[in-house]
Amino acid sequence: MGTSPSTTETVKVTKPIQRIVDAVASKDISKSEGIRRLAALDLKAGPIGKLLGIRYQFARNVLVRQENVATARAARAATAEVATPEPETPETPESDEDVEADEAETAESES
Repeated sequence: MGTSPSTTETVKVTKPIQRIVDAVASKDISKSEGIRRLAALDLKAGPIGKLLGIRYQFARNVLVRQENVATARAARAATAEVATPEPETPETPESDEDVEADEAETAESES
């Protein structure tokens, strides 16, 4: 039984990574937020789990859910763009002849 590359991958802990790990440890941010921030630094679920002392599956579930939410938002935005109605075109102004004809009809009906 072999190990996957992500479980044996070592991560160079840079200052931004260490700040996030410290923020999670001191409970300034949630574990899920820490996972999302570390993923934004291009870390995979395995190394994130090791850094935060959590299970790989927890880190992966957070990342999959984030991806699903982003996909749903994009789909809603695309649907909204398609469903946006065209602005109504204003009516063309009546010609002088039409206005005179309307006034004549109104005058006849009033008398």
